[in-house]
This record gives sequence, structure tokens and C-alpha cells, in this order.
Amino acid sequence: MFFYFLVSSLGAGFLYYNKDYCKKIAMNILWNTTRKYHEYSIYLEELRAENQKLQPTLIEMVDKYSLYVKQYNINRKTQICMRIEDYENLEGTLDFLVKNNLYKTIKKSKSLNSEDLLKEDFDKAENIFISIEINLNSKNIDITNDMKPFYIINNTILDKTFVEWFLKTEKHIDLKDEEYVISLIDNNVNMIDLKKDQYIFIKNKTEYSIETKK
Repeated sequence: MFFYFLVSSLGAGFLYYNKDYCKKIAMNILWNTTRKYHEYSIYLEELRAENQKLQPTLIEMVDKYSLYVKQYNINRKTQICMRIEDYENLEGTLDFLVKNNLYKTIKKSKSLNSEDLLKEDFDKAENIFISIEINLNSKNIDITNDMKPFYIINNTILDKTFVEWFLKTEKHIDLKDEEYVISLIDNNVNMIDLKKDQYIFIKNKTEYSIETKK
């Protein structure tokens, strides 16, 4: 106990007789602490500003990589996915532009390039059909929910190549020369049988047309 009292007394005496020296040390500590605080504040501000500059670039990257192409080779019955910049509009393929799980059929054109694909709109239509079934080999294959990602304005769906691709890649069914009929019920409760040489063109948010392959 006496030892602690002695140390305290000596410390108090030292502080009393060296007030200027202790004050100088305290001021140095305070100054260095303040300087470090401002240095870190400036660093954090610069880091925050840099992140804000990078943010649009990151958004563009995410948006870019959410957009890609699925290409189905009709003869080989195989499918590949590719980046927009690697896309080639080849004959004998069925191609889809895919964005956020929405599918848009790519029209065949020799002049089409990757910049054109980046400009494509993905304006959604309403659920135009309340029932879609493929009647194949005495079986009814319900694809009503499967078709919802394809309800895009100006999209072409359910032609023969489309049906072959869908059955192969999604249902693991090889469509050869079998006859089939697609039975549709639209939102106006119209019942339609779509034949092999027919397809659906989505005109706007609520309307479609039945087209015939030439």
C-alpha cells in the first residue's frame, strides 16, 4: 500500500514540477491524433468518391452479362450459350436473346450485329394464353407456365422449330416426323388448334396473331 502511495506521490510531484513539459507532450499527442483523424477522413472521402465513379460501370457490367444468346443447332440438336459479342447469326439455328429469364427470338438477318441485339426491347405482354398443350403421340404436354418467359412484344413462338427446340431442351423429347397439334385457349376463352405450319406472333401487350410459315 505504501509502495502505491509512494509511486503516486512521485508521479504527482513530477507533473507539478514539469507542467510545461507534460503540457507539450499532451499537445503533441492531441495534434497527432487530430492530424491522423483528418487524414483518415480524407482517405474515406476519396474512397467513397471513387466507388461512386465505379458504380455505373458495375451496373453496366451486370446488365451486360445478364444479356446473352442461346443458339440451338437444328441439325445437330444441340444448344450453346454465348456472349453477345461472340454471336453469329447462322443459318440452320434457332436463336434466342435472353435477358433476366425472358426470351426473345432473334430474326435471321445477314446485317444483324451485336449492337443491334443490345438495342432490343424486352417489353412484356400479358399472359395472353390461359392454356397451352402440345398433343403428341396421344399425350397432352402442358406448357402453359413454360411459355410465360416468351410473352414479349414482337416475339415469334410455337412454330415447328420452336416446338422441337423446346421439347428437346426442356422436356427431353426428340420430335422427329410425328404429327402434333398445339391446343390453345386464350384470355378471351377462344379455343385454337395450331398446326405444324403455323405459329404465334405477339403483336402488343394483349393481342396476338396466328401466322402461317411460307
